[in-house]
Amino acid sequence: MRKLILLLLYVLTAGIFLLCHLTASSTVPFSAGNGNVALYFIIILIPILIGIVYLLSDFLRHLVINKKHLNIIILLLITQICLGIFYQYNQLDNYRDTLANAYFDYFGYHDMEYIHMITVGFSSQLNNQYFNLNTWFMFLSFTILSSLVVNPIKKIINHLTTR
Repeated sequence: MRKLILLLLYVLTAGIFLLCHLTASSTVPFSAGNGNVALYFIIILIPILIGIVYLLSDFLRHLVINKKHLNIIILLLITQICLGIFYQYNQLDNYRDTLANAYFDYFGYHDMEYIHMITVGFSSQLNNQYFNLNTWFMFLSFTILSSLVVNPIKKIINHLTTR
């Protein structure tokens, strides 16, 4: 039953990432002025993240994983997350160029200050940058990494408190 709940939580997060990705404005002047609905989904993702880590760490606790293999898996997950962040930064630069060109086509001039203003923080224009397949895989990797680290930390804490 826990495996099914875990699977459903991962599917739910994929749906949330897709929905938030689709909320980005794609037409000039790029802002609908309705606020950013995706911020509510970020709040929803926090308890889902905690639930996934709890269920997955409980599942992984029963598996016997060689320390060498565990270290390799952790290193690969950290590498994937770091490469994903690097890729997102590059995509953001490309996205800013795309927006600047679209703005130029619409208004006849480049307003890089405006483009920068709408592509920082939690602007709804960035929803397709924060919520996409890459960031979902980073979320997946983070949950797995957190789950792998939780059990050894629990063991250390239990060992220290029993002394």
